Amino acid sequence: MPSLSESRIHFFEKTASYYDLSFDILTFGMYARFLRKAVDVLDPREGEKVLDLCSGTGRAASWITHAVGKDGEVVGMDAAKEMVGVSNDRYGIFGNLTFLQKDVTEPWDYQNCFDGILSTFSLHELPEPERLGVLGKSYFALKEKGRMVIADFNPQASGWRKTVLLAFFKLFENENLNFFSVDQKEMLRKAGFKTVRAYSVLSGLFQIALAYKS
Repeated sequence: MPSLSESRIHFFEKTASYYDLSFDILTFGMYARFLRKAVDVLDPREGEKVLDLCSGTGRAASWITHAVGKDGEVVGMDAAKEMVGVSNDRYGIFGNLTFLQKDVTEPWDYQNCFDGILSTFSLHELPEPERLGVLGKSYFALKEKGRMVIADFNPQASGWRKTVLLAFFKLFENENLNFFSVDQKEMLRKAGFKTVRAYSVLSGLFQIALAYKS
């Protein structure tokens, strides 16, 4: 069973070549700024090894690659073949940046491997039963002092913010409405993370969570 529904995978396959541009225009540049903020919170450093989960077009992974330098390494992982193709076309020149076509709900070959893991707008896309498992795999893939950043819609949004997000999901992602019953902090703790901090972004519509393995 794929991590995403066939309709969602089809969407990402068809929009890969213009995905970033479309969202930048539709959000008046806020999408790119949010990704930048997530990378800033992750704070990748020279020589580190970082995993970008559901890496999409590879834009955030390319920024991380600049931060870790030639002695660091970045791995992008995405289920959509076209997204991986676009990533390689745009950023394949970086020798220390690798993109893999892989369903993140399937077993990983990584354990105690990464200093940091980034997940942007991907947790809500996963089927509800798979979310905790992916966070658990992320926990084991991190080094002892590693950290994970999750940047996504705010599952704890309330008032008008929740109304806006629910309306958006009903129109475009109805199968993922259960995301708004998620206690993200508690889920991260269940996966093993010891310290979890969450930041509301863009009037509370979005959230960036920072979780430490130890």
